[in-house]
Amino acid sequence: CISYLRLSQLDKALDAAKRAVELEPEIAETVTNLAIAYVRNRMYPEAIEAAEKAISMEPDYSIAYEIKGFILLGAGRYNEAQETFQQAIALDDNRCLSNLYLAAILNGQGDNIAAAKYVAKAKQDDCSISPGVEQELRQLGLPGIDGLRKDSK
Repeated sequence: CISYLRLSQLDKALDAAKRAVELEPEIAETVTNLAIAYVRNRMYPEAIEAAEKAISMEPDYSIAYEIKGFILLGAGRYNEAQETFQQAIALDDNRCLSNLYLAAILNGQGDNIAAAKYVAKAKQDDCSISPGVEQELRQLGLPGIDGLRKDSK
C-alpha cells in the first residue's frame, strides 16, 4: 500500500490496503494504512471511519491520531483536527507533524504564542519535513519553520 502511494498508484494502493485488512484485520497499523489510502483517493468519510477504527483497536497508537488529524484538517474540520493532534502529542510528544500542524491551526486562530511553542518543540526534536509539507504549512500561514526542510540540513 505505502509503496503504491509513493508511486501515486492510488487504485492499487487502496486495493492493497483493503487486502491487508482482510488478511490482518486486528492490526491497527494495517487499518491506519487503509485510512491513508482512502484519503489519498479522496474518500474522506471512509478515511475517517478507518482512522477511528484503528484508534478504537489500539487507543495508544499515536500515528492513527495523527492520520485522523490530517484527514480532519483536509476536510476543513479544524477544531476536531486540533483535538486529534493534541491527542497524538499527548501519547507521543515527538510527533513532528502533529506538533507542526497543531501549530498551524493555533496560529490561524491567532494564538501565536502557543503556535511558536509547538514549532520550537518540532525544532528541538530535530524534526525534518518534505518540501511539500513545508509548502502546505506555509499555505496554512505558519511562520518560523525555516530550517526544517529535509534538503536544507
